[in-house]
Amino acid sequence: MSYPLTAASGVLGKFTAVDWLQVEDIDCAEDTAHRALSERREQRNREFFRGPVEEISIELKRVLDGQIVASLEKTRERQRKRRLAAEKKKRE
Repeated sequence: MSYPLTAASGVLGKFTAVDWLQVEDIDCAEDTAHRALSERREQRNREFFRGPVEEISIELKRVLDGQIVASLEKTRERQRKRRLAAEKKKRE
């Protein structure tokens, strides 16, 4: 289903940022992402995609795997490991 763009922001309805990725080459990553998600495009001239957010996130991580420098997932994992190491050190 298509929704008109809001005049103020150009955004299709409401949206929520649920993840982020930092990549080595933004132009290459953007091209790769657009090709991977081409069948999910809401409009040809807009960067909005249809589908479950989880599926889109997984697909982007799959196709961009070699280009990802940092991500929310990697940051959380690093924080978890630091927390576990600190807890282990306290017990010793």
